[in-house]
Amino acid sequence: MWNKTLAGILLALPLTVASIGVVALLWPGTDNRWVLSWLLLAFPLWVMVLSLLPLHKRKRDSWYWLGGLTLGGFALVHLIKFFAGSGT
Repeated sequence: MWNKTLAGILLALPLTVASIGVVALLWPGTDNRWVLSWLLLAFPLWVMVLSLLPLHKRKRDSWYWLGGLTLGGFALVHLIKFFAGSGT
């Protein structure tokens, strides 16, 4: 149980930040009026990720899934920023 908890402590928040970053970058427009909405969405999404951790059967599965999704999320953020910046 502690192994899953440690995975959640170390990887759930970065996964949440990456997820909200992807959504914020893909959201149409450049208005800053949505910033508070993205910040308020972070806590429920983080709690949801943490609450799904006990569903994994093995301890390593939580590390693999959270680690892979976190790396993929930040890679997607950087790809979106790269392709959005190269078009201008």
